[in-house]
Amino acid sequence: MLTAVILMIICSTAEMSEVRMVDGDGRCSGIPQVLHEGQWRKLSNGHIEYSTIGLLCRELNCGDVVSATFGSDFRGKHGDQSLIDLYCDGSESLSECKKYRSSIQPDYLNISITVSCSDSVRLVDGAGRCSGRVEVKSHQSWSSVCESDFDQQDAEVVCRELDCGTPLILQGALLGEGKHPFGTKEFQCKGSENRLLTCSTSDREEHTCTPGKAVSLTCSGPDDVRLVDGSSRCAGTLEMFRSGEWRGVTADRWSMKEAAVVCRQLDCGSAVKSTMSVPGGDETRWGFHIACKGSESAVKECTILYSSKIRYPVGVVCSDSVRLADGAGLCSGRVEVKPHQSWTSVCEADFNQQDAEVVCRELGCGAPLTLQGALFGEGKHQFGTKEFQCKGTEKSLLTCSTSERQEQNCTPGKAVGLTCSEPDEMRLVEGSSRCAGTVEIFYNGQWRKVGAEVWNINTAAMVCRQLDCGSAVAATKIKSDGDVPEVGVLISCSMLKMKKCHPMRIRRIEYHAGVICSESRSLQGPEVFKGHSFTITCSTQPQYPGGSFHLTLPWTSRNDSQAAVSHSASFLFPAADDSHQGIYSCVYENQVSFQNDEFQEESQKYSNRWSPGPFIHNFSSESEPLSLIVTALHAEGLQIAGPGRQWTAMLTAAILMIICSTAEMSEVRMVDGDGRCSGIPEVLHEGQWRKLSNGYIEHSTTGLLCRELNCGDVVRATFGSDFREKRGSQSLIDLYCDGSESLSECKKYPSSIQPDYLNISITVSCSDSVRLVDGDGRCSGRVEVKAHQSWTSVCESDFDQQDAEVVCRELDCATPLTLQGALFGEGEHPFGTKQFQCKGSENRLLTCSTSDREENTCTPGKAVSLTCSGPDDVRLVDGSSRCAGTLEIFHSGEWRGVTADRWSMKEAAVMCRQLDCGSAVKSTMSVPGGGETGWGFHIACKGSESAVKECTILYSSKIRYPVGVVCSDSVRLVDGTGRCSGRVEVKSNQSWTTVCEADFDWQDAEVVCRELSCGTPQKLQEPLLGEGKHPFGTKEFQCKGTENRLPTCSTSDRKKQNYTPGKAVCLTCSEPDGMRLVDGNSRCAGTVEMFYNGQWRKVAADVWEIEMAAAVCRQLDCGSALAATKSKSGRDKPEVGVLISCSRTKTIKCRPIRIRQIDYLAGVICSEFLAHPTISVSTPIRESRSLQGPEVFRGYSFTITCSTQPQYPGGSFHLTLPWNNRSDSQAAVSHSASFLFPAADDSHQGNYSCVYENQVSFQNDEFQEESQKYSNSWSPGPFIHNFSSESEPLPLIITDFSWTPFITRMLLVPFLMLITCSFIFLIFKKCGHFFIRDAGKERAAAAVPKQSIQLVSL
Repeated sequence: MLTAVILMIICSTAEMSEVRMVDGDGRCSGIPQVLHEGQWRKLSNGHIEYSTIGLLCRELNCGDVVSATFGSDFRGKHGDQSLIDLYCDGSESLSECKKYRSSIQPDYLNISITVSCSDSVRLVDGAGRCSGRVEVKSHQSWSSVCESDFDQQDAEVVCRELDCGTPLILQGALLGEGKHPFGTKEFQCKGSENRLLTCSTSDREEHTCTPGKAVSLTCSGPDDVRLVDGSSRCAGTLEMFRSGEWRGVTADRWSMKEAAVVCRQLDCGSAVKSTMSVPGGDETRWGFHIACKGSESAVKECTILYSSKIRYPVGVVCSDSVRLADGAGLCSGRVEVKPHQSWTSVCEADFNQQDAEVVCRELGCGAPLTLQGALFGEGKHQFGTKEFQCKGTEKSLLTCSTSERQEQNCTPGKAVGLTCSEPDEMRLVEGSSRCAGTVEIFYNGQWRKVGAEVWNINTAAMVCRQLDCGSAVAATKIKSDGDVPEVGVLISCSMLKMKKCHPMRIRRIEYHAGVICSESRSLQGPEVFKGHSFTITCSTQPQYPGGSFHLTLPWTSRNDSQAAVSHSASFLFPAADDSHQGIYSCVYENQVSFQNDEFQEESQKYSNRWSPGPFIHNFSSESEPLSLIVTALHAEGLQIAGPGRQWTAMLTAAILMIICSTAEMSEVRMVDGDGRCSGIPEVLHEGQWRKLSNGYIEHSTTGLLCRELNCGDVVRATFGSDFREKRGSQSLIDLYCDGSESLSECKKYPSSIQPDYLNISITVSCSDSVRLVDGDGRCSGRVEVKAHQSWTSVCESDFDQQDAEVVCRELDCATPLTLQGALFGEGEHPFGTKQFQCKGSENRLLTCSTSDREENTCTPGKAVSLTCSGPDDVRLVDGSSRCAGTLEIFHSGEWRGVTADRWSMKEAAVMCRQLDCGSAVKSTMSVPGGGETGWGFHIACKGSESAVKECTILYSSKIRYPVGVVCSDSVRLVDGTGRCSGRVEVKSNQSWTTVCEADFDWQDAEVVCRELSCGTPQKLQEPLLGEGKHPFGTKEFQCKGTENRLPTCSTSDRKKQNYTPGKAVCLTCSEPDGMRLVDGNSRCAGTVEMFYNGQWRKVAADVWEIEMAAAVCRQLDCGSALAATKSKSGRDKPEVGVLISCSRTKTIKCRPIRIRQIDYLAGVICSEFLAHPTISVSTPIRESRSLQGPEVFRGYSFTITCSTQPQYPGGSFHLTLPWNNRSDSQAAVSHSASFLFPAADDSHQGNYSCVYENQVSFQNDEFQEESQKYSNSWSPGPFIHNFSSESEPLPLIITDFSWTPFITRMLLVPFLMLITCSFIFLIFKKCGHFFIRDAGKERAAAAVPKQSIQLVSL
């Protein structure tokens, strides 16, 4: 079919997406705006990542990002325009990113972000964004560049265009050939141009470029980073070049990862340390705050968090002479040395332990751990010729003595690799011992004091434990007495992964954090000979004067006491006897006064009160026990110095340890709850305890909070009363976690509660005493119980149905279903020794009575497993069955609805799975009569969850559109890649059964696909997705293919022995069509409908425009868009429609954004609106048709008829003629026109075609054409357009009339047909009984006896 030639204006695919550039030089540069909730919003600069900017460029089909710069003050230029925070990982499409309305904080610089993308040239398959194979974009396709077509001047232009400095290496095929063809142009740049496509070009013969000639280019990298005011180019204060000037970088949240990227970009080796200072004034000028992963090749690839006034300018010190490359961190890697401005690898034979000590010291690392050849690969640099001869005390490797080495001594695989230990992270200074004093942390390569702003007894206890100093006796604060302001570090402590504290951010110090810890050491004691005297001496370190010692005696409960003299006391025993054998220990007591300004004790942690100093405490410190043995004296081989020989046991004092809860030392706590594992969670952020905003709460996040508190798994998260009334305007926090990290690794941002969210407090309940592990979900698994801070398995004989009821209740998992031993394996924990004796009415397992059990009675394979029915917190009401209706969730003692906004079939699938209702068929939604209903919930699921409470709780809100769910209670597809594929399972008698392949055919598959609202069957095959756990059914389905539900099909019984393993049937249905046009006279014009959540819904016109209409036309294969239309909804009852977004990042498809009540319907009129006309020829005597087309006899008349489908009345047909450029025209009558030619001659031979033209008027309220897309203006309807549609060509052949072929066709053909039929009849009469008898053997002869007899008698 030839389509009518319509003038098409090729539109940028970017303009159909959810992003656009404004106020720039073109569509690929400017200030980015993102379409969110029907409005174009600028990006907040509070959170901008390099990966996000790169995604914007790709979404616009503009290649890779070149630069992201900041303009003038955003408030001054744009007022208080609404902004958006965008969170992307860079691999998804823009629609998959998380978007939230932004609340600009006062300490952020509100300036606009300008992005520049490169859409004409790129470097691919290189080591970074500034090296790779050169590829050029021309006419929307990429092509490689031939080495002979590209010189140094061209390279200078490319490096400049990509903001990559100057060219370093220009070489053919260095980085492979690539998959794109070679271009045909030779570039002739002068070297001063800013873009490659502005250079002159000349044509090149294609055959001159042979394989292996694709040019590769390496640029020096962006020259946008420098270190100033330092001792060399590799040390000093960091500055970045942006917007025409050099700006500093803030040290707040700076780490050695960022420093490593700076040193790498400057080719300055490894990062040694980061410096920071407090300027004379409060703040310096505007600067930047960046965050890197540590693997980037340049700073511009890092995340731009925000730009701000700099409080603490950061500096970097790099090691310009040595580095560790390709390692797992800053302190491990392949040793490379820079002696003469170029890097060289070091041979294993030239490097020893003393050399390693110097390198580790120079890089600010600890002592060497591993020294080995080729541990981190060979690298790309050649070997040096020097052998190092360090003594081990030098500070720099290049200051060591060296000697020449013969080059041939170093063979491949000998490049030395080094791993240094990490430096100590924490210490106490300015105290009387290593376990008391001011806290310092090793941060960014140097020791810094810890600020006391968020210091308390719990954090102090964690520091003591990290330093192996026992528990914290007191946390102290000491005012800084320095004249120069000092920069310190705020720390946070957590035990989720490692028992260590970590830095949070830097801060100017007013008070130093300090701690007084306990300390323990041990010594072994001697044997004492019976009858001889002995002395036990107690001593302690000379920390404080005075005090007393108390010696505990083994034969009595009393103690002997003495005052401490010179920090010791001696206890004399004149003659040892058997009563002296036993355990002794020394207890040292002293009252100590500490000089500090304020202090906080354990009793003050909840009130967070501090008392004025000094802190005075009665310390009591006990030694390790001394086991003294009294033995008889054996004179043989023993020389005694004298009868009064004394044996002295020196005991070192140790403080009695107070074990604190690890949860109370973390960054999270529960308040207003029944215990430390339930209540309203609060998170420590920027020195303040903040409650969580309920704008975004994920199940994984609440689970992380429970684990952070060492409280097991989350049981439930519920919502309380109105948050505004109870908490006022207390600051909240948004918390973003994936659930696998620690709380300190989550992203935290101050929250801005939106007015359409319900601001209510979130209460979390964790289970810290019992859990179900290794099961199919949170409500099934092996039972494990926590006692004395350790988990134990439960023996099958110790656990009965009443115990199971309590466990299911405690875990909010309803009632027990299955109780069985070893169903989920044995586990790694030992068996407990208690037998549970629950009554079944208890709320927690540990409140049940127990009795002791003999340990040997539980053998392997007896670990009890439990499956509960799951939470009974979801129901479908007001529907035709329990598996269809309006969705309600039970929370806080009442049933609440769920909003349909942003609801999808993923959420519906979880509902149906939890209710055991098969697959989700569709989701329904309606507009309530009163506008909005009561408070409800908004949830989001991944689709794989077993229950709704495992989904993400986005927020709770007033419900505009209550959602309903319709499940298929009779059939489901499981374990597939989507809801329309999987293993077929059928529900019979309230239990699921697998379907055998022999019982299921193509007609059955058509019914299942129809019932589940999927497309047509695509694949029907053996168990590609496994056998499943359900038994096979006994019915064979016999569907006709027209039924709407599988249970309405006829069935027959099947013999069970027909089934063999591996025959469970799997079905893949096509996805239903996603888009269609209705209420028009053509499939290519009308109102837009989208298949959304299992049913067709109108598309709302709130954000409708011509570019989106063009995407719809393209998706429907209807050509281009002539006009986007808007028509007012004519329904009396309010109608819910869908907002859509269209993008070509991945596919040419539009997708739903959210539902919306419809005021105006979106419509489109596509260019392929008119059906193509048909053309035919007729003649009085013609019965001839050749392979080339119909034949017409010369001299005879013929008629060509043009016709079209009856879409619109009127119009005209134009017949194009083969002998000139003109055409004959006729008005269309009954949608056709006939053109008569009286006598055919040679001039009539050739191609004919019909063109149908008609002016059509469309009834709509408004329309927008291509010319209006930039102004976004709309014209009043109706839309009127002159359509033109052309038929396929008709080739006509003119020939002479001949009687011979005519007679042959009219006489010979019927004669041959008669002969053939007679022959077949005679053969059948002669041999037919053989065929009939053979068929009778295969069938039951009794079924058709008369028919068989009559046929044989023939």
